[in-house]
Amino acid sequence: MKIIDRLREDGIHISFEIFPPKTDAGYDKVIRAAEEMAGLKPEFISVTYGAGGGTSKNTAKIASYIKHDLHVESLAHLTCASSTKDEVRSVIASLKEQGIENILALRGDISEDMVFSERGSFSLCLSTRRRDPQTWRFLYRSCVLSGRACGE
Repeated sequence: MKIIDRLREDGIHISFEIFPPKTDAGYDKVIRAAEEMAGLKPEFISVTYGAGGGTSKNTAKIASYIKHDLHVESLAHLTCASSTKDEVRSVIASLKEQGIENILALRGDISEDMVFSERGSFSLCLSTRRRDPQTWRFLYRSCVLSGRACGE
């Protein structure tokens, strides 16, 4: 179910946010935390992408576990800062493959040392609209787009 539809319903909505672990050793702790959160019956649990995409490899995996094993809707973050068209497509393909239909597309934090070396990198998430219309259509239909962070 789309989270946006749930949020349109009257009532109080509670959600939690999980940060993927910085190391593989921390993965089990994150899973245990997700299990505890799920026991509190939140509307959804969001899974961040990690600063600069550094911990993003587990975002889809954790979001899938939350949705399919814990039976709580999940919201996967997708940070576009400095991502190439192929990287964004790869992340989207992974999320689609795992049945994740709620995505929060963000520009993401830009550090002073971040380099946009490739011409096709996305400094803003909405720049996918011009550079990759097919990906943009998927994001538009599937995402909760976050205000200014995605603005041009």
